[in-house]
Formats: sequence, C-alpha cells, structure tokens
Amino acid sequence: EGCDIDLDSYPSKKCINKFIDGFKNIRDCNDKLDCDDTDKLSYPGAIEICDGFDNNCDGKIDNMDNSILCYQKLGLKNVGVCKNIFATCNNEVEKCNIIDYEEEEFLCDNKDNDCDGEIDEGCPCIKGETKECGFDLGICKKGIQECINEDWSEWLCRNAIAKRSISKRLLIAFSMLYDNIIKSNSIF
Repeated sequence: EGCDIDLDSYPSKKCINKFIDGFKNIRDCNDKLDCDDTDKLSYPGAIEICDGFDNNCDGKIDNMDNSILCYQKLGLKNVGVCKNIFATCNNEVEKCNIIDYEEEEFLCDNKDNDCDGEIDEGCPCIKGETKECGFDLGICKKGIQECINEDWSEWLCRNAIAKRSISKRLLIAFSMLYDNIIKSNSIF
C-alpha cells in the first residue's frame, strides 16, 4: 500500500511508520512529508495561495509574502507602479494594493499608472514642462509656453517678442497675469 494518499508525489505522515522506496530512513522521509494528505495542492514547495490552508507545508497558513506578484494576478506588465508589488492575503482574500494604480491612465504625474510600459499617455503635458511658442519672423521672436494644470497655456507665451502693433503695456499685462497664474496655481 502506497503512502501518497492524495497522489501529489509526496508521502503522507503515515510513511513514518513504513519503509518507502527512495527513502533510506525515517529522517529522509520526514524532510519531505505531505502536510495535507487530502489536498493535491498542498505539498512541500507548493506555491502558497490565499485559501486558509498551508499549501507549501512550512507550518504557516496563507503566508504569501513574495509568492505572487500583482502584475501576474492582474494580467499586467511588471513595470511602472506595478513593479515588484506582491499580493497579500487577508481573511482568505487575495489583494493587490498598488499605490496610484489606474486601469486607464488619467493622472499626469510622470508615472506609468496603468502598468503598460508607457508614462502619462493621453496627457497633453506634465505640470511645469515647457516648450517653445510663437515664431521667429522679422521682429517677432519665439517665447516659452508652460504646462499649467496638465494643459498647455496656449494663450500665454512668455518672453515672445510680438509685432509692433501690440503695445508694450499689453505685453506687461500678459506677463503679470501669467505670473499671478503660476503663483496661485490656477487660471481663474
């Protein structure tokens, strides 16, 4: 009669009292004993799953530390905010607590929040980012446009030199308005 009751290739605790081929003595057998003879998923070295049982026979129930990565569980890539985040188990419920994770990326925070390998896709710009604006033609010179509230400040072009028809007073007013927007971090 065999000692592998649940047919998971690991002998049951009953093998202590029997000689089994492949084991030279009782100590060899004890090192590889099946901890649950009624469950094929419980044996030494098995992956611990969140089910209220000791699946890997280490004497601890649902100790999933560093056994299941959240990106695998959620079908994502191991990048961005998902990188190397492990699932936890609480009351037989497996959870992935990924800070700043979004199924669809909406935050423009210079992070890959949806774990697809792309950062801030769909965002027109990231706060504080700058680009050239205006044009170099005749007396006109390019200026700098800044991303405010995750959108380009299209009507504000700092340090641009415009046509003579725009008064210096108007340029100063726009510059002061721009400075006030930056200081208050809002448009109105």
